[in-house]
Amino acid sequence: MRDCADDSMQSDLFDLAWSLVIVVLCLSHNLVGQTTSRDWKYDVEVISSSRYVVNNFQTWCDSADRIWVRAGLNFSENTDAYQAREARVVLVSDDLAANWKIASRPWPGPRDNRSLLPDGTIVESGTHHWMRHPRSEIASLVQRGYYVWDLGKRANYCAILGSMWIRRSRDRGKTWMEFPVHQQFGLFARLAVNSPPGQRLLDDGTIVNFLHGYRPAGRDPKSDLGGLNHPFVIRSRDGGRTWKMIRMADGGLSPSPRGFNEVYPVVWPDGRIFAMLRTAAGGVAYSVASTDGGLTWSNPRATPIRAKHPNSTLLADGSLVCSYQRRFAAPFGVRARFTRDLGVTWGAEMVLRDDVPVADGLVQPQTVELSDGTLFTLFTGTKVLKTGGRRSFIGGTRWTRDRKRLEGIEEKRRLIRERGVWSPEVPLPPLTPRYNFLTADQSPWSKPKAR
Repeated sequence: MRDCADDSMQSDLFDLAWSLVIVVLCLSHNLVGQTTSRDWKYDVEVISSSRYVVNNFQTWCDSADRIWVRAGLNFSENTDAYQAREARVVLVSDDLAANWKIASRPWPGPRDNRSLLPDGTIVESGTHHWMRHPRSEIASLVQRGYYVWDLGKRANYCAILGSMWIRRSRDRGKTWMEFPVHQQFGLFARLAVNSPPGQRLLDDGTIVNFLHGYRPAGRDPKSDLGGLNHPFVIRSRDGGRTWKMIRMADGGLSPSPRGFNEVYPVVWPDGRIFAMLRTAAGGVAYSVASTDGGLTWSNPRATPIRAKHPNSTLLADGSLVCSYQRRFAAPFGVRARFTRDLGVTWGAEMVLRDDVPVADGLVQPQTVELSDGTLFTLFTGTKVLKTGGRRSFIGGTRWTRDRKRLEGIEEKRRLIRERGVWSPEVPLPPLTPRYNFLTADQSPWSKPKAR
């Protein structure tokens, strides 16, 4: 005869087993359409070659879900100050990022330097970026008030940064009137332009643009950029002829001695503006917002994002996704977070890529939204070859924000594997001069003087 205690124990085990079954069934029911695997995303290498170093500039998705990328291919010396042999190409994918080709047409997407006014006037902004000078001119440039980047004896040149030009056309680009805008602001030791792609024209006709920099009085040897940087919005209410500069945030509130040195804005036509502010390569990014077209700004707010390039994208449902790189500690890669209240609160971090082996060269994650609500994030990184060498590549990830399984993911992964590394042949660009074609008093659109 069995002991009653044994019967009781078996009954308890039976009840426990059924409880576990019920829990599993409930979890399975709740996860219908979702996945705990990696099937909510697929990764792709867009382009890489031993012949050139790649860089991505802008990413855009059209109404037919074609993904477009503006990219630079550098065949020689390649620094922020000088691209000795650079080819600019437009890449396009018409199968949701599995395959890519060099487009046969010019860039069809929004431009990061153009506003079209209601009367048909085109207003474009431009900059010389870094203007190069012989190293023998360093002392005189410093005396004139500039921050000077010394590229060293081997390069044998230095560079200054501080120009912004505007050109206007009233005949659809046939003829232009060009004039420097930075002269309206007074001398800056360092002044860099951060033009956002897409929306820059407000409903009331105001054009906005974004800069960061500091005046000679703001020099600071503690900063690797030579001084305490501040972000600025500039506003024009007369079609680009005159501009008013407004500081978005005090760089002294940054945790970095370089201040706030890059601006990543999103602009709405009604005058709302949201901007992420860079502090340092691995530092905490801050955010600011305006509701009146940039006339006044909220106090800078620390975000949970640590990144060099915190790029925000406005989505169809009104939320923002910020895609950014992780470089401060392994695993290196690309991350994303969402906000619905202009950076007051943020969702959990989503790991898009954690397979980039090298921190250096991991730059410019940019996200676009497809018609089905899925997202595609592009970036530039560095990979390690089997030989131990390193090579730049442009990579990307298509993903779902709710981690639901992507339809047809096995077929996309098969196409990506079969395609392998794509290294298109591109003609070798001409070697540009070590110093500039243009001088500071010539617009960046001017034709070079005959030599």
